[in-house]
Amino acid sequence: MFQKIANVLSIISFVMVASMSGGAYFGYKYVTSEQFKAKVMNQILSNVKGMMPKVLDQGLPKITGPSMPMNNTISNDRKEFWDYIEERNKERIEWELKGKWENL
Repeated sequence: MFQKIANVLSIISFVMVASMSGGAYFGYKYVTSEQFKAKVMNQILSNVKGMMPKVLDQGLPKITGPSMPMNNTISNDRKEFWDYIEERNKERIEWELKGKWENL
């Protein structure tokens, strides 16, 4: 009796695994197809056109505005930070060149 139950369960398990594997394969093929890509793009563009009809019709502007002015001054906090980094890097380079080999 146990043998029959085990055989039925194994057949059911095989059918489930085979159907899930086949579904995953065909699902992957469908999602990576050009038709699916075109369908999704058409849906997205139709939704975007509904939200911004005037913006998309005008296209890109010919001339853009001026850029924001850059602040060339370095604040004191940032200068101290970069000075610290520079000093630490000098110490590490010095150690790599001399100190590391003196301890051998």
